[in-house]
Parts: sequence; structure tokens; C-alpha cells
Amino acid sequence: MIARLLLILALSGLGAGGAAADIGPFGAPRASYTADATITVGRQSVAARIFGDGPRERRETIIQGVPQIFLLDQRARTAVLLMPGARLAIEADIRTVPGAGEAIDMRWTTRPLGAETVAGVHATRHRVDGVNARGDRLSGEVWLTRENIPVRVELEFRGARRRTAIRQELHNLKVGPVDPRLLRVPAGFRRLPMPAGLPSFAPRR
Repeated sequence: MIARLLLILALSGLGAGGAAADIGPFGAPRASYTADATITVGRQSVAARIFGDGPRERRETIIQGVPQIFLLDQRARTAVLLMPGARLAIEADIRTVPGAGEAIDMRWTTRPLGAETVAGVHATRHRVDGVNARGDRLSGEVWLTRENIPVRVELEFRGARRRTAIRQELHNLKVGPVDPRLLRVPAGFRRLPMPAGLPSFAPRR
């Protein structure tokens, strides 16, 4: 599940992108925000609390009873897994993570489909389609608020031998300042690189 969550951090961040140093077809959210989220990858779902500030995000969740926090900087292409109980910060370069890294170099096309309301929030629905040099494809629909926040994401990842459905929906969205300390590794945490030899981060059915 940790591998799949890191994947969704890279892929559901479709609010950040467009420039060569970014991920995805759209620009970064134009406002800071907090929200609750339901994230589903394949048949597995998890609830999360999101704190977003442009290309940076903090996602708090509980995995198998253990509180864990993910910090994502889409422009720096870094992901950090915080384990508060162990005071550990496990750092990864998204470009080197199989499954997540494939999303970085995709070429995207987008098409607006019209205005809708999602969880009480006005949004514009977009069709998106991305493909990389290997032929991996990420396609589906994204609903963006006027602040460019992806309030709903429904995608399918199609690789050479697998397909995986990816869905995220935000609830209780509140636009407003986020404490910058939440987006940094806390003092006193031991920083470690993502261990080599972990199972592939590529999505599975």
C-alpha cells in the first residue's frame, strides 16, 4: 500500500504540471488549501488529510493502524515518507521510483468538458490523456476548481502488461493559508534514502 500511495502522490497531483520541471498537464494550484480525501488505487482505498500549497503537499493517513505522513514537492520531484512513531523521514526522488517516475515524462493533451459541482464545489471537468516514450498511458477525467485544485480525479494507468484504476475525491475543501512548517521535515527526524530493493512501485491490478 505504501508503494501505491507514493504512486498516487505523483499521479493525482495533476494540478502541478505543464513546465518541464513539473508533473502533469495543468499548472500548480493557485491557492493554498486543506481537504479530506478518499484515494482508491485498484481495489484498495485509503482516507487522507491534505494540506496543499502550490506544488507542495502534505498527506496524512493511517496504514495498517500506523500513522504516516507523505510530503510531496512536485517541482523538486521529491517525496518524503514521515513515520512519526519512529521519527524517521524516508526520502525518494520520484524520477527513480518505478511506476511513479513514468508519469513525469508524459506528453499530455487536455480538453474541457464543461462546468459541474463536486462535493458542493464548482469545478470544470477536463478530459486528459498522457503517453510517455515507452507507450505507458494515463487517461481519464479531472475536475479543477477555479483555483486549479483537482477536486476529483478519475484515471486509468495502462502499461504494457497491466491496467490500474486511480480515483481521488476531495471533501471539506477549504481554501486558505497552510502553515509552512507542515510541509517540511520536522526537526529531530532521522533522514534516510528510500531503501534499494523495495518492491516495484508500478501499479498492479
